[in-house]
Amino acid sequence: MSDALSEYAYAAELASLRYTISPDVYGIQILLSGYNDKLHILLSTVLKKVKNLDISISRLNDIKEDVRVGFDIEAQTICSHAFQVRQEYVNFAMSQPVELADYYLRYALAHVMWMPAERLEELTSALAGLIATSSF
Repeated sequence: MSDALSEYAYAAELASLRYTISPDVYGIQILLSGYNDKLHILLSTVLKKVKNLDISISRLNDIKEDVRVGFDIEAQTICSHAFQVRQEYVNFAMSQPVELADYYLRYALAHVMWMPAERLEELTSALAGLIATSSF
């Protein structure tokens, strides 16, 4: 949608007019803002473009590729951090005795708290699922 309206967006911004198009429970939501007597022209233009939207297959494929690459980069970052956290859980028993005593005291007093072994198990299964669904 932003591609179709890009030629109007700059002119509207110069006239202190803004529009946003976002998904809504009932469809899409179009918000217009600004103090200008040309606001109705912007609304008319936006509605015409929305109604007569022509989606280019090549542009759609470009967007899909950008989303896929972004997901892969995000998944790699998540995996990297998750592996660091996993290693901290694996090495938990080798912590300083005062840290272990503090943790077990908090565990004994807490209503709900996971032990590092339980967290490690959940994290390992989540990582396996993330790696299985990604393409890196």
